[in-house]
Amino acid sequence: MSSGGRIILSSTRGSCRDRTQTTVRLSRDRGQTFRTLKLNPRPSAVLALEVVGGDSMLVIGADDRCRPAGYESRDGGRTWEKADVKGRWHLDGDPAQRQVTSPNGKMDVPCRPTALSSVRNDVARDGSRWITVGSTAQPDVAIVLTNYVAGSPADLDTVAALVAKGALYGCHFHADDLDATFEKIRAAEAEIVQEPTEQPWGVRDGAVRDPSGNLVRIDQPPR
Repeated sequence: MSSGGRIILSSTRGSCRDRTQTTVRLSRDRGQTFRTLKLNPRPSAVLALEVVGGDSMLVIGADDRCRPAGYESRDGGRTWEKADVKGRWHLDGDPAQRQVTSPNGKMDVPCRPTALSSVRNDVARDGSRWITVGSTAQPDVAIVLTNYVAGSPADLDTVAALVAKGALYGCHFHADDLDATFEKIRAAEAEIVQEPTEQPWGVRDGAVRDPSGNLVRIDQPPR
């Protein structure tokens, strides 16, 4: 997690099940140097990281009994105090679980999550919703998720049908090993629309559907 690229807060995931302690590191010079934070008690797993502005930071960890605990700094990471994590998004302390904790409690998800993106803005109005998210590794990139469609209710049904059909050309991703990637997707019990196939346009790819019905294609670049 970074703030404008200058302050970078990073960690290993860890696990509260096998009690392998994690390491949390902080850089204040755009990643040129890092120092290891001495959080007390030291967490067995890190569930979430937040950097808000230049001085406010939050680490949500888990102890060896998988209980979440918050560590907050308001002076740029120089000192840390315990913080309440109620109402905050974070991963489960056990990496094997298919759950995340939200402001409304625990939620089941269709796969084993390994990280959470930062929710930067959330606006709801007249039955529509706009959620702006971003990767912790790319603070300058934002993605807006919305169910808003300008038009009549019939237009909404038409768009939903086109999305499910894959006619709107959804997301495309590259994978170094396409077969291994699909084995992971299959193990996560996601819906596979098309197995990896040699396509007439010169690539080998396959397709899956996300929980919202969007078609996602994954290909392996030619070697």
